[in-house]
Amino acid sequence: MKTGSATTRPIPARLTIVGAALGLGLLLAACVQEVGLSYQPALPDQANDSCGANALAPLLGQDKSALRSLATRRDPTRVIGPNQAITMDLLPNRLNVMLDGNDKVVQLTCG
Repeated sequence: MKTGSATTRPIPARLTIVGAALGLGLLLAACVQEVGLSYQPALPDQANDSCGANALAPLLGQDKSALRSLATRRDPTRVIGPNQAITMDLLPNRLNVMLDGNDKVVQLTCG
């Protein structure tokens, strides 16, 4: 008769895989940082206004539906929502229109 030994059951493979996946998910979730961009209503200074953003100042605070007026612009226009990934290429004549979470125009920049 053995004393002091406990019988152990093997852990089912499915349970091991599920546990590993959950652990990995929690580990990755801990590494993710929430990045919430909050744009201050702003325009470029006159020296950096190569795209004509200052002339469009009345758009600030407007709903994105007001951007229809930009459809006839010859220069490129880029509408950027919060947390949206964008390319880092610089086009001085391109108008960047930043929207907040309520689809309101909050910033106009060139680039």
